[in-house]
Amino acid sequence: MKSNRKIIFVFAALLATYLVSVEKEAQAANLKIYVSVTGKDENPGTKELPMASLKGAVSKLWTMKNAQAVNGPVEIIISDGTYFITDPLVLNPVDSGTENAPVIFKAEEGTHPVFCGGKKIGGFEKISETLWRTKVPEVAEYGWYFEQLYVNGKRAVRAKSPNTGFYHLKNVSETILQKGKERTPELAVQRFTLFPDGAGQIA
Repeated sequence: MKSNRKIIFVFAALLATYLVSVEKEAQAANLKIYVSVTGKDENPGTKELPMASLKGAVSKLWTMKNAQAVNGPVEIIISDGTYFITDPLVLNPVDSGTENAPVIFKAEEGTHPVFCGGKKIGGFEKISETLWRTKVPEVAEYGWYFEQLYVNGKRAVRAKSPNTGFYHLKNVSETILQKGKERTPELAVQRFTLFPDGAGQIA
C-alpha cells in the first residue's frame, strides 16, 4: 500500500512539473503582431498579412486581451517605411503588459521605420527653375493650413514675397467693423502705407 502511495505521489509530482513546463513554453512562444506600410488593419497581423498601423495593432491587442487570448509576451514588430499618422497613438497602462507578459514595440531587425504627423503632397509641376506648384484640395475645400514643407527630407521654402527679407511698411491703420469678444476684432479693414521702393516691389 505504501508502494502505491509512493507511485501516485511521484506521478502527481511529474504531472505538476509537466504543467509548469508547458506553461513556461507557452509564455516563451511570443505572440507577434506585424505592421507594414503595405498592410491593412483588417488583416490578422501575421508576417504574411500584416496590419497597416500601430493604432490597428493596439486595437487588435485590446481585442485579444478582452477575449483572454493573451497569456505571454507580445511583440508588435514594425517593418521599414514611412507611416503617416493623423491622430496621436494613445497608450494606457494596460498596454505595457505585465512582468511575465510584457508588450514590446520594436522595429523589424535591420530596418528604420519613420512615423510622420504630416501629409504627403504630390502632383507638382515645374513653373520655373526656382518655382514649383501643386494644388492641395484640403486647403481649398477645408481651410487646411500648414507652415512646414519638406522635400526629400529637407525643409523647403514655401512661395512667398519677397523671397528674402521683408517688406518694410511705412504705416498700418485699422478700421474695426465688428468687435470681437477678445482683443481681436471679428471684422476689420486694414490699410497699409508703403515706401516707394516697397510699392515698386509689389508692382
